[in-house]
Amino acid sequence: MWFTEDTGSIGRIGPDGVISEYPLPLPGRAWAIGTGPDGNVWFADGATSQVGKVTPCGVVTEYPVSGPPSSITLAADGNMWFSIPSIRIGRITPAGAIHEFPVDVPAEYLVGASDGNVWFLSDGSADFPPEVGSISPTVMVKRYPVGGPPRSLAGLTLGAGDTLWFSDGKLSRVGRLSLNGTITEYALPWGDVTPSSLASGPDGRLWIVDAGGSRIVHLIPPA
Repeated sequence: MWFTEDTGSIGRIGPDGVISEYPLPLPGRAWAIGTGPDGNVWFADGATSQVGKVTPCGVVTEYPVSGPPSSITLAADGNMWFSIPSIRIGRITPAGAIHEFPVDVPAEYLVGASDGNVWFLSDGSADFPPEVGSISPTVMVKRYPVGGPPRSLAGLTLGAGDTLWFSDGKLSRVGRLSLNGTITEYALPWGDVTPSSLASGPDGRLWIVDAGGSRIVHLIPPA
C-alpha cells in the first residue's frame, strides 16, 4: 500500500509491515496518489503545481502543470487524469505528455469509471451549485446537480455494480450515482457521523471516514 505524508514524502508499506519512504524535491507535497498503467504510483503535487510519478524503486519524476492539482486517477483510456480546482481537468500520458481542458466548474475527487469517463465532484460555492460531473475521453462534460441545502461533498469512489458513491458531511448522508447520472441519497443511520472519505470493500460494503468522530464506520449499501 502507498500513502502520502505531510512532510513531503510518499511512502509504501509492505504486507510484512516494512515501510519505505521516498521524499519529493522540496517544497513538494503530494495531495493525492493513484496507481498508473505503467506500474508506477502517480501523484498530484499541490505545493509545486506538478504531477509526478514514483517508480517501485523510489525514483521520482515530476511534470509542471498550470496550477496546484488536487486529485489524480487512472482512466479507461490508459492515461492519468488530474484536477486543478481553478476549473481545469488535465490528462497526462505515461510518457508525460500533458493536455489541460477548461470545465467551467471547480472539479475535485476524480474517479475513472468503466464507462470510459472520468467522474468528479464540485462542492459548490456562491458561483457553482454542488454537482457531480463527468468528462469523456473526447472532453465532453456533463453535470448533474445534487441540489438542496448547502452541502459538503467529498470522497467520490467506485462501488459495486458500476456505481459511484460520495459523501455529504453537512447533511450526514452518502449518495449513490449510476453511470447514467441518476443520484440517490441515503441518510446515515448514525446521527453523529460526519462522512468524508469513502472506500468500497471487496464484500460490497462502503467504508466511511467519520471526520467528526475520528472513527471509521461501514455501511451495507441498499439494494
